[in-house]
Amino acid sequence: MSQVKNLRTLCIFALLATLGTLNANAQQIKTVFVIAMENHNWTQPANQFTGGIQQVYQNPNAPFINSLVNGTAYSIINGTPVNISEQTAFATNYHNVLATPNGNNPHIHPSEPSYIWAEAGTNFGVLNDNDPYSSRGVTNQNTSLHLSTLLTQAGITWKSYQEDVDLSPVAGQLTNSPLPRDQWTVPLISFSGNFASGNFNAFNGSNQFNYATKHNPMVFFTDSNGGNDATTANPLSKQYAPLQQFLPIWPTMPWLTTTGSRRTSSTICTPRSARGTKD
Repeated sequence: MSQVKNLRTLCIFALLATLGTLNANAQQIKTVFVIAMENHNWTQPANQFTGGIQQVYQNPNAPFINSLVNGTAYSIINGTPVNISEQTAFATNYHNVLATPNGNNPHIHPSEPSYIWAEAGTNFGVLNDNDPYSSRGVTNQNTSLHLSTLLTQAGITWKSYQEDVDLSPVAGQLTNSPLPRDQWTVPLISFSGNFASGNFNAFNGSNQFNYATKHNPMVFFTDSNGGNDATTANPLSKQYAPLQQFLPIWPTMPWLTTTGSRRTSSTICTPRSARGTKD
């Protein structure tokens, strides 16, 4: 399956957690995380470092990502400082979905078609941000030809981690703490609002929560969402998990906090979702 990068879905980084030495081969790679971040180009011809939409490459507001590609990123591994830039690769020949060589290109907007394309190599004609089983128009797909199911068929497990899903309520309002695992569901419906008093987003300090299915491509396929069933009885509930379960580690992850974090107005990359695969 070909992979086509959409400018809207700007930064997709595969973070390889390996066991053993740094010169790990394919058999030693155990877990891969794909983190999708939106809304800024890697490079752009104008307004590169000024204005509301800036490029990421060489931007001082994105120090961690740039340290990965400029050779200055180090991490402590087994007690030893290691230059992790040596394990980093990035794409320069990328283009919008459906782009043509002469630039007279059709394109796909808004977010949802791009995320579906990233999962399946096509948007199946979807050109909106509807939830998969929305009364405004169903965008769920009945095909097994998409990444998550191909991984399953190859014996590779996967899981979608999403911010603000499966959170514990108190007095009818949500807190920033995840529900017990046996109460997790497939997040088929978008929702947003304000946390209960005293609860804040651990990453940006906001009291708002905001989950959007359009940033969660696996929920748009019957064989990876289990059908129109948002209850705990859905057998595929175990494939989805709240990102908040990683607190307090999550807010300190460098790729999320130092790449022009959402705590400032100079946001460069906004983390939307993550998914992991494990052999």
